[in-house]
Amino acid sequence: MDIDSQVVMFTGGRDSTLTAALLMLRNIPVHLYTANSGCSVHRDVIQYRITELKNKFGDLIISHTMADISGTFRSISLENIESDILKYKKNLILLGEKLALHVHLVDFCLRNKIGIVNDGLSKYQESWPDQRNVAREFLQIFMSSYNIDYNSPVYESSTSEAVVKYQLMQLGLSNKPLEGSTLFGDTFSVADDNTILEYLKEKENLAHSHVNFLTQGLFKKFHNT
Repeated sequence: MDIDSQVVMFTGGRDSTLTAALLMLRNIPVHLYTANSGCSVHRDVIQYRITELKNKFGDLIISHTMADISGTFRSISLENIESDILKYKKNLILLGEKLALHVHLVDFCLRNKIGIVNDGLSKYQESWPDQRNVAREFLQIFMSSYNIDYNSPVYESSTSEAVVKYQLMQLGLSNKPLEGSTLFGDTFSVADDNTILEYLKEKENLAHSHVNFLTQGLFKKFHNT
């Protein structure tokens, strides 16, 4: 595994931008990884954020990947949407989208020999099921089964939106949320931790099967489960 560079799950929003910036302030080269599941709009604004970061950090940004995860997203989140909603009594589409993203992240990391992934999760947004600590811990275990460390550098320190905005201003970066908008935002009520974990566990084997398909079994030796 490449211990020099790290991946940042990058939406262009405040939290993922701060995550990338903090790593680069420590002279850690980063790969910005953006997923497109097909359920968001106004995505072009992210290009402004990338230009902004390149102007500040230069060659510390190694690459920006825009990954199409729509097929995996459909399989995990939408194929059984009717039975999922009847079973869990909640709309967990975005949680399934997050799991689909991690499937593709595993493939990216294994192919590029990168051993560390960072997200922009922040505690002040934990009402979203995909940003809840229980989901974060599940995904850490999922990634670790492929010998990939999964970190949330700003999770504890980003106690409020105001804190993140101020830190971005200190770095001379825009504190506007330069990210696309999901079509499924504000379309669900809050799920409890048990529901979130049960959903993820039900989808876990399916997620591993998608990893095996994407990698064509080339990296099975890294999978510890």
